[in-house]
Amino acid sequence: MLYAYLIRSNGIAIFVALCAIHLYYIARIQKQDLKYLALSAVPYVVFVLGVVLMRYMLDSAGGEGHIAVLVESISLKSIVRNILYYAGIWGDFFALPNPLTLLAPSLLESRYAFLLPNPLGLLAWAICLYFLVLGLSECYKRDMFALLFVGASLAILILWPPLQGIRFVFSVLPFVVIWIAWGMQKTYSKHPKLIITMCALLLGYFVLKDSYHLASKHNALPKAILALKSQESHPQAFDLESKRVYEFITTHTKPNDIIVFFKPRVLYLATNRLSYSTSKLERLDKAQYLLESSFAPLFDKKQLAHFSIAYASEHFTLYALR
Repeated sequence: MLYAYLIRSNGIAIFVALCAIHLYYIARIQKQDLKYLALSAVPYVVFVLGVVLMRYMLDSAGGEGHIAVLVESISLKSIVRNILYYAGIWGDFFALPNPLTLLAPSLLESRYAFLLPNPLGLLAWAICLYFLVLGLSECYKRDMFALLFVGASLAILILWPPLQGIRFVFSVLPFVVIWIAWGMQKTYSKHPKLIITMCALLLGYFVLKDSYHLASKHNALPKAILALKSQESHPQAFDLESKRVYEFITTHTKPNDIIVFFKPRVLYLATNRLSYSTSKLERLDKAQYLLESSFAPLFDKKQLAHFSIAYASEHFTLYALR
C-alpha cells in the first residue's frame, strides 16, 4: 500500500479500499476485541509513518502538493467534464480513426474535441458494460475489496482537475476484464452461440486494428485518414523539436532556474531544471521561465502578452518571467 502510493499518488485508492473494508467488518462485530482493533490499525500506522518519513527525507521543491493543486483547481465544471471523459474513455481500447472527424475534420479544432465520441468504440464499450454489470451481480460480494479499489481509483481521476489519459485506468483494467468475462460466462450457459459470435467479432476487430496500425506505419492508409493523422500530430517528449527546446533551456538558463511546464517530471528529466505546473498567474512568481505548448497550453496568450519570449518553435514558446 505504501509502495503503491509512493510510486503513484493514485495508490491512495488501496488505502481507501482497505479502510472501508475494515470499518465495515468492525461495525458488524458485536463485541469489539481490542487486540483485533490494534492489529487492524497496523497497516494505517505503517502507511502514515512511511509517508511522513519519506516527506522528511525527500523534501519537495518546485511546487505545492497534490491537495493544494486540487483545492485551487477543482470545480463542478471539471468534475462533470471528467465524468463524461472517463465514462467514454474505455471506448478508446477499441479506437480506430473516428468517422465523425473524417466527415468534419474541423471538429478536432474544438476545445472539447477530447469528448468527441467514437461510435465504434462506444458501441463496443456499451456491449462490454452490459457484461460487466452481469459479472458484478455474480461476484460483487467476493470481490468487494477490488470493487472498492476500482471505485476509489475512478473517483480520484474524476476529482483531479487535469485529464490524465487512458493509461491511468490501466490499474483497474484487469478487474474490469475479469468481471466482463464472468458476465460472458453467465450468458454463455444460456446463449452459447451469441458469445461465440461476439468473441469472433472481437478477434476480427483486433485483426482489423492491427492491420490499420501496420498500414499507418508504412503510410499505406487512404489520404483522408493520413490527413487526419497529420492534424492530430504533435511532438512527443523526445522528438527532435522537443530535444531542441531542452537543449536551449540547458544552455541558456541557470541550473537553479525554475520553469513552469505542463509536464514537470519530463522537463526535469530532460534539462535537470526544477519545474511545476500551474494555470494561476499568481503562482508564476516562484519561477523564472514558463514553457508553453500549443497542444496543452496553461494560459491564454493574452495573459502572457507582457512577458518577453526567450525561445519559440512551432509547438513551444519559452517566456522569460523576470
